[in-house]
Amino acid sequence: MSRPSLIKWAAAGLAAGLLAPAGPARAIGAPDRATATSAVNAQPVKAATATCPDGTVRYAGGGAVNYGPAGGGGVALTGIVPDVDGESVTVTAAASPGHRGTWSVTAFAICTGSVQPWRITESGTGTATAACPGETRLFGLGFQISGAPWAGQVREIALDPDLTRVRVTAGGPATVTAIALCRPPAADMRRPRAATDTAGWPKTVTRQDDDPDLSVYATGATVTGPEAATLDAIVPGPDGGSTWARATLAGTSAGQAGRFRGAGGGDGGSVTMDAALIGTFH
Repeated sequence: MSRPSLIKWAAAGLAAGLLAPAGPARAIGAPDRATATSAVNAQPVKAATATCPDGTVRYAGGGAVNYGPAGGGGVALTGIVPDVDGESVTVTAAASPGHRGTWSVTAFAICTGSVQPWRITESGTGTATAACPGETRLFGLGFQISGAPWAGQVREIALDPDLTRVRVTAGGPATVTAIALCRPPAADMRRPRAATDTAGWPKTVTRQDDDPDLSVYATGATVTGPEAATLDAIVPGPDGGSTWARATLAGTSAGQAGRFRGAGGGDGGSVTMDAALIGTFH
């Protein structure tokens, strides 16, 4: 089966907010979920690309660093990049200088048989915001940190409450690209939030998907705390499963991270996760 025709929306339609598929569309239920994992070794930079099955289009994505037997910490996501052709999501990650131990990275792609969403990109130094045009809404997102892998660790990939934009912020002067995947809204779109401020690093926040009529698409997270805090996993869950995100400390081993404390006797950090829960659309 060939991939569905990619729908092009005219600039005039975008400005007027009158966006519609240029052909027949079918109702979409639970999305497909594709994954791919890099090699497991001690190389400092890795990438993995998850490709959607034939007959589907990539709508959202995520990524996670997988640590070896020595435990977790010290590797940051540097990109979750939906491709321009609507077929795949590539995830990149980089270990901090001097990092020891083996690790890998997994890419996740959320795929449906609907039309390809509009891909909006914006870049800036340290932070960037990509906004959906007209009356469209955010179904998927991505980001990329350019330059030296540790010039600025990603600290924020935030969805606004109305699901119209994504803001990406790095903890340094790196070039940041924010990516928004936008299309006309579904009838039911929500942005639930979960957070944790438990002591120690890494920190993981999870949310159980318990609504059979909604599926997880765009997923983001924000970490606060020490300057070295960064995100190393953002994973949209399958229907009936858990969506989760994790933060680590750059340049810190698993044992050191677990003992890290800041001023006032606490580590002063938190992880907040946002997700777009979306019902049936066409």
